[in-house]
Amino acid sequence: MSHDIINCLTDVDCPGLFVCSLQQQCVHKDIFPPTTVEIIATIVMCIFNSLGSAAGVAEAGLLSSYLMIFMKYTLEQSISCASAVGLGGALGNFVNVVFLKHPETKKPFVNYDICLIVIPMLMAGVFLGVNVPKVVPNYMTIIILMIVLLISTYKFVFNLMKQRRREEELGNQLMAEIKGETLNGDISVHEVLVKTDREEFNPQAEEKEEEEMKEFLRQEQRLIPFEKYREVLIMIFAIIILVLLRGSKATKSLIQIPYCKMEYWLFLLVILLFFVLMFWRTSRLVQSWQNKRHEMGMKYSNELPLSKNRILTIGGLAGCAGIIGASISIGGGMIMQPFFLHWGLPPRDTSYTCAFFIVFTLFNTTYQQLLAGALNLHQILWFGGIAFVCSFLSSKIVGAYIRKTGKQSVLLQLLVIVSAISIVMEVYVTIDEVQHDYDKLIAWKDICG
Repeated sequence: MSHDIINCLTDVDCPGLFVCSLQQQCVHKDIFPPTTVEIIATIVMCIFNSLGSAAGVAEAGLLSSYLMIFMKYTLEQSISCASAVGLGGALGNFVNVVFLKHPETKKPFVNYDICLIVIPMLMAGVFLGVNVPKVVPNYMTIIILMIVLLISTYKFVFNLMKQRRREEELGNQLMAEIKGETLNGDISVHEVLVKTDREEFNPQAEEKEEEEMKEFLRQEQRLIPFEKYREVLIMIFAIIILVLLRGSKATKSLIQIPYCKMEYWLFLLVILLFFVLMFWRTSRLVQSWQNKRHEMGMKYSNELPLSKNRILTIGGLAGCAGIIGASISIGGGMIMQPFFLHWGLPPRDTSYTCAFFIVFTLFNTTYQQLLAGALNLHQILWFGGIAFVCSFLSSKIVGAYIRKTGKQSVLLQLLVIVSAISIVMEVYVTIDEVQHDYDKLIAWKDICG
């Protein structure tokens, strides 16, 4: 997979998937029209990505080795294209999960409170992370990929074993109940209940108070809670405008900020400050909604308590996930999921919640790469479009299986399978890079180059 510069006079002088440019050098062809190899490689990669998307993570960056091996992209090009794959896959899964409600509580499976805490710091991390591949040698990017893969795979295997034990216990309990036996057990982690402690209410409470509680419950059960989507839309609009105002190497700033000069980096600080302030704002809103639920006696068995310390922990983790995710084109869900599972959020709730917020990570990454010239619209439409279809279908199939069997462990199984395949592919790519492109592998880069 050597990517040395090859001089040429015509396309015939270039290897497969390369064409002769006006500068008489072989460059990678545009994705359109796609060759048979590109079609097959893209479909296979998007199918693997769809398995991760169905489980709530966008692993396309970890499948970038497919682009390097079969489509002859460089490491930088493959990571950029992988962001389009990840975005398409995340959107395909998002279309399915965003309209799902829990059968018991009638609340959306997506935990919007957690998303509103994660997204601001995730976006801040992305604005830093997109600069990492522009500076560090390729071997560091590969090391980051391998570390994320190994640690996440270990945690996914651990949580898979734990979840299987829970499902086995639940199955034993269900069989005992069918036989009329009485078991001394806790409520299943899969069961989500709304508990209203009526003893705490005055029997003579005014009807107005009862109506207020019912109205709040109706708001909690809305598929599209306006007050929460409002915050999300503010951040999406901010990303679009702020990136255009700052500009990039390939796109001029709307306010004439010179690329890579002091003003450029100062504006980056302004962007980071904006998302930190959004984190402060959304955290306060989430805590106020949580306090109101508790004041009304509402308690959900799958609720993740959000104390100030936990909110700060989630925010810090989200910032790190954004930096790492943007540098290797993953959504950050793979990094955040093990922590949510460890804190007691059920696998299905965790997967659907991560499926929501990783859309924003990959949108931000892909959007910045498009404006920077690292991606073009043809690549976004091709990779993103196929990934969308694959993930939409995969999410449908996996969701139907879980509803039929109740086995949420399948989500963790998918993560383990895709992670294991990615590890093997990354090892192969690393060995090949060392053999053919060692000098480029260890060379530092100019961030403004």
